[in-house]
Amino acid sequence: LPTVVKECYGSMGKGVRLARDRGELIGIMEEVKCVPHLFQEFISGSSGRDLRVVVIGGKAVGAMLRRSESDFRSNVGLGGSGAAFELDPKTAAYAERIAAVLDLDYCGIDLLFADEGEMFVCEVNSNAFFEAFESCTGIDVARMYAEHVVDEVVQINRDKASRTRL
Repeated sequence: LPTVVKECYGSMGKGVRLARDRGELIGIMEEVKCVPHLFQEFISGSSGRDLRVVVIGGKAVGAMLRRSESDFRSNVGLGGSGAAFELDPKTAAYAERIAAVLDLDYCGIDLLFADEGEMFVCEVNSNAFFEAFESCTGIDVARMYAEHVVDEVVQINRDKASRTRL
């Protein structure tokens, strides 16, 4: 303890609670006992802040630092703020490996800050919302993903055509 309790099917920080002690944890468990949920270690160094990295087609295209002064959750939809964040090569490669392991063509990876510059994966969203990300970073995620999908379809059709000629 403390422990983060998350509903499995939530989004934008809804259904995410912090149990600071055993009494709070028991109370939360009573409230969510009929709802699928999971537990995560609370990373105090990341309280009220995280890093959202967007990966498209295996490449980390940008990052947004999210912060909240009033909540341990940093979601922009819950009143947090976002700002463009310059990705270093190590963090970009980390996000790209995560997307590759999960075989995700598009995703938003939420990273938590730990001590001594270490980062932990909080969650990976295969259908990540990107409106706030685009607004903060100026990166046109919708266009980049659409172009990637078109390129993939074109490549599949080329591969099919070359196989049928053999």
